[in-house]
Amino acid sequence: VIGIPNPMIKCVNDSLQLHVLVDIGNGPSTHTGIIYEWFKDGLPVPPASGQEWLYLRDFLNTADTGVYQARCTDTWGNRVESELLPVHVFD
Repeated sequence: VIGIPNPMIKCVNDSLQLHVLVDIGNGPSTHTGIIYEWFKDGLPVPPASGQEWLYLRDFLNTADTGVYQARCTDTWGNRVESELLPVHVFD
């Protein structure tokens, strides 16, 4: 999975935008047919509405500090995971 920088440092009220470009099977894709899952500290978080390859959070607070990761699965069950991305939100 490509497209996630490492690490990120943010301030309270900043926004966080993470996206993935997936290389599964026939090459890079952000198209339908791929299931995108986002995680923070190992727990699922919702993707941006209508853009599953994007995780978007506006107006961060310190509770948004954590380790983020994307998991992508194609229609044949091939799965890839992004690297872990630590995000630190400071006052």
